[in-house]
Amino acid sequence: MKRKVKLSPQETNKIKERYKSRFQTWGHDEQSVGWGKKGRQRERFKFLLGPWQVEDKKILDIGAGFGDLYSECRNCQEYLGIDVVPELVSEGMKAYGNNVNFKLMLGDFLDPKFKFECDLVFISGTFNFKIEDWDNYEFIAQTLTKGFSLAAEGLSFNFIRDETSYKEDLIFYSNISRLIQIVTSLTPRYALHLDYMPFEGTIHLFKSTDLDEQERFYKRNEHYKKSIDF
Repeated sequence: MKRKVKLSPQETNKIKERYKSRFQTWGHDEQSVGWGKKGRQRERFKFLLGPWQVEDKKILDIGAGFGDLYSECRNCQEYLGIDVVPELVSEGMKAYGNNVNFKLMLGDFLDPKFKFECDLVFISGTFNFKIEDWDNYEFIAQTLTKGFSLAAEGLSFNFIRDETSYKEDLIFYSNISRLIQIVTSLTPRYALHLDYMPFEGTIHLFKSTDLDEQERFYKRNEHYKKSIDF
C-alpha cells in the first residue's frame, strides 16, 4: 500500500471551508483561526518563539493563517508563511504584505515540491484540527520530520493536550507521550513547556547537540540564556 504523504483533496477542502466560514463571520481575528476570543494568541506566540533569536533569521511558519506570527518577529531576515486557505492568505497579505521581509503563500506544506531552507520553523495551531481520513499522529510526524529537515537551528510547535475532560468533535487532542516519541526520533534535545496554559503545550526541537565544554550544558545563545532561570 502506498504511503500517504499529504492531506487528501477532500480533507483539504474541509479545512478550507471551515476557515472560510470563520473568516466570513469574524474577519481578521484570532477566532477565525480557531483560538477563541480570549486574546491569548500573542502569549502563545511568545512561548512559541521562546528560546530562539529571530533577528536576521529566515523563518518558516507552517499553517500560518493570516501570518500574524510575523508581528512578533518583524526583525527577521525573511518570513514565509504557508497555508491552504485562500481567504486567510489574501487577508494576511493585505495586513503585512507591504513589509519587504514578509511573504505569505497558498499551498500545502507536505507537497513534495515545496522546499524552503530556513533557520527556524514554527507551527501554531496546525495540529489541533482532527483529520478524518488520515491518522493525526502520522500527519504530525510527517510535518515535523519535513519541517525539522528544513530548519538549520530548530523548530517549535504547540498543541492541545488530551487531559481535558471537555472536548469538541473537531479538535484533535494530543497525547504528550505520543508526541515525545515523534520528537525523540528527530532529536535528543528538546524542551517541553506545559506551564503557561491549562491543557496546552509547546515543544522546542533543537538541531544543535553541541556541549559547552566548561559548563557541560548544551550550547545556548544569549537570548535563550536570558529566557531560563539558571
